[in-house]
Amino acid sequence: MCPHLIVYLERDHTVTADRYCDTLARLREVIRLKRPGILNDGVILLNDNARSHTASKTRELLQMFQWESHLHTYQIRHLVTISFFRN
Repeated sequence: MCPHLIVYLERDHTVTADRYCDTLARLREVIRLKRPGILNDGVILLNDNARSHTASKTRELLQMFQWESHLHTYQIRHLVTISFFRN
């Protein structure tokens, strides 16, 4: 089972690059504590085109973590499974 991190956003707040990077850093720590092997195998994030996901600060952090980020699942077809399409 994959480690989970749930972060709630306060009402009337937006996700900025700073907030998103903080969440990614917290996620990295959760992964390190619960499933450290995942960090060695590589982490792939599936993002949309939100500004916080594409900001230079975010890209630099992902590069430092050596994590991949993809905008669409079709770019990494080997990750798509039958269960992905189930309701």
